[in-house]
Amino acid sequence: MEDEIKALLLRNIALTEENNRLLRNIRTANRLAIIWKAVYLAVLIGSAFLAFNFLQPYISDIQDTYSSVMDVRNSIMPR
Repeated sequence: MEDEIKALLLRNIALTEENNRLLRNIRTANRLAIIWKAVYLAVLIGSAFLAFNFLQPYISDIQDTYSSVMDVRNSIMPR
């Protein structure tokens, strides 16, 4: 009877150690996923910000051209 209890305890310890190892791996994978998601969002937001700053002079030139064309149109054909 005592040998049977000892065998069950040893098996329980082995399963607990394996479970602990698997849980640590899962926790590490979750941490890496959070870090990569933060890096991804930072790159996405940063590239959008840089693209806006790069294209902003061109957009303002287009807006100025459009407003001058509309001014000419309104002077030629008033409503």
